[in-house]
Amino acid sequence: MAPSQDRPADLVRLNANESPYDLPAAIKDEILEAARDLPFNRYDPGLADGLRDQLAAYADPRSPGRVTAENVVLGNGSDEIILLVNEVFAGPGGRTVIVSPSFEMYHITAARIGAATARFELESGRAAGAGTSFALDVDRLVRACHDASVVFICRPNNPTGTVAPEEAIHRLLAETPAVVAVDEAYHEFTGLTVAPLAPRSERLVVLRTLSKLFSLAGLRLGYAIAPVSLAEKMNRARLPFNVSTFTQLAAGAVLRRRAELEPLRRAIMAESARLQGELVRRPGVTVHLSGANFILVETPLSAADLADALRRRGVLVRTYPDEPSLAHHIRVNAGRPDEGDAFLTAFDGVLSPGKDWRA
Repeated sequence: MAPSQDRPADLVRLNANESPYDLPAAIKDEILEAARDLPFNRYDPGLADGLRDQLAAYADPRSPGRVTAENVVLGNGSDEIILLVNEVFAGPGGRTVIVSPSFEMYHITAARIGAATARFELESGRAAGAGTSFALDVDRLVRACHDASVVFICRPNNPTGTVAPEEAIHRLLAETPAVVAVDEAYHEFTGLTVAPLAPRSERLVVLRTLSKLFSLAGLRLGYAIAPVSLAEKMNRARLPFNVSTFTQLAAGAVLRRRAELEPLRRAIMAESARLQGELVRRPGVTVHLSGANFILVETPLSAADLADALRRRGVLVRTYPDEPSLAHHIRVNAGRPDEGDAFLTAFDGVLSPGKDWRA
């Protein structure tokens, strides 16, 4: 029997790019035990400085000291960091360029603070017999940013999987006036990063999160790595005590014991590869690889109809109703193997030849 639509907690959640695995019990126990000694009646008891040191060391382990705590800005999730970038470097009357389709918070936060937004569309042509192309035209992007205040690049891009070449970032910094915000939410899965470049640049801000591999989506910890001059401006603009003491405590523990999360990373990537391998064998399906924990899947059925049919079969996936180029695309993140099996069964139940997807 399929889970009820009225009980989302019972549904297989492959729509939010969360880790399907909670923290290992030993790490949770350490956090909870340490929390007993926290003075809950006080504001930040000094954990933030230590956490920024840890994040700086994590951002550039090969060159200790190049990234320092002064380069790190803490946020209540990466959403707050995105808001700060738009607020501080674009502001009312500024112009934010957003490589699109991509993470919708870039546009939402720019609109909230009154910045003008310009969507730079990835290539959306279709080759004969192939799926939609989502290539990045670097020359055209540089021209589009000639008067930009901020440009957001998600690397790898959520949801298309497009990886902007590092050359694009260097050219944007050299040939445009924009603050270049590179969102590395998924870098733990791909190994791609430009974070070590940020302290030596003038306008590069790298966005990170502990919501994906580190299993802390519910505790909300995002951070930015930026040159000191930009980090200082962001820190002056952010609200004081924006990250809870408990979140800082948990983040510090997870960073200290991050080697224990490596088996979870391998499990997530193995499941992502398995889903990709299964889906490419389905007729009429195109799989856009991301190298991360999510997959963009293109099918003949409209995304809205497919997602609705999957939900009725107990599985949640992500759709993009405001993106015309994604009208036939769903995004699926790698869950546990049993969740992947549930998705594949539901997917086949919708798209098998002769099946009525409405059933």
